[in-house]
Amino acid sequence: MCPTQHPGPAAGLVGKETARTEGRQSPLPPSEDPTCATVVFRPAGPQVTYADAPEYRREESPGWRIEAPEGLKISHSLVREAEAALRRASRESPQKRAVLWRDRNQGQLLKPGPGHLDIAVSKPLVPRALRIMQALIAGFEKRGYVISVTSESETIVSVLNEPLQIALTERLKQVVVKHSYGTGVELEPSGRLNLRVGSRYSNSGIKDNPPRLIENALNHFVAGLVRRALDAKRERALRQDRERRWRLHDDERRQRQQERESERVRLRRLRVLATRWARNQRTSHFVATVEQRIGGEGLDPQAQEVARRWVEWAKAHLQENDPVDAFLNDPWPSAPLPAPAGVPWNWE
Repeated sequence: MCPTQHPGPAAGLVGKETARTEGRQSPLPPSEDPTCATVVFRPAGPQVTYADAPEYRREESPGWRIEAPEGLKISHSLVREAEAALRRASRESPQKRAVLWRDRNQGQLLKPGPGHLDIAVSKPLVPRALRIMQALIAGFEKRGYVISVTSESETIVSVLNEPLQIALTERLKQVVVKHSYGTGVELEPSGRLNLRVGSRYSNSGIKDNPPRLIENALNHFVAGLVRRALDAKRERALRQDRERRWRLHDDERRQRQQERESERVRLRRLRVLATRWARNQRTSHFVATVEQRIGGEGLDPQAQEVARRWVEWAKAHLQENDPVDAFLNDPWPSAPLPAPAGVPWNWE
């Protein structure tokens, strides 16, 4: 019995690549039928990027440069309040600072506390951090960006009416520490600042990378805030457009469902009235036959009187319950509009 021979790719990378490419499906030829339409899921419009915004381009202009020289005077009220709070915090013992266990390494840094700028640096870097925040806030005010501080010590800057959270922190570094039981790794201040965008667990922003310091990249930081604000506006516009198209689709679906249910209601009403009309016709024919028999011979006067009363009552009943009159006087049957879709448009 001969062994079965299975075709396979030749040995080596070139043979495997050749075998894989030869099995690929070739694209379909273009259609020559003029009735065929091209389906466009999202029309391609002019793509406007953040680089086209004047708020972003002006950060490259020398007239808008933000500088933080050594002798910069601390004049803004928020920075002066943070300076006083940092001075009070520096006089406290590190052991008295109440911090969570997960933030135990943050106890080595000075923080102004709730209601002040979000700053967390070691004592030697306090003057530099205040100088950077003074230059940055002055640049924000020059551009018309409003800065505020929440009760949770979150610094919020409104860039193009988009709230963005910022913070100035000092990065920590790992050091090897010798103990009596062996060596371990702990964290201590590194002397490098990080100007962060976002919450405390965000890594976005700019940071010291000697010899390049963040004092020389404040315009780049502001440009990043403008880019984030424009991205937020664009994302919100896309979400609103998706929600609008979802609502239109849901309204069309509800209208189609209402029309189908209304059609069923009309058909059911028509069949009911037609059935009543057929029964009414049989009853009318029966009453007419009885009326003919009353005029004949063979009935005593008392039976004729009872039969006439039956005929009069039957005629009045048939006239009162005429299905044709009910059909002519009925309003146009229409089912109620269904409720909106219970599933949210964004499936979240």
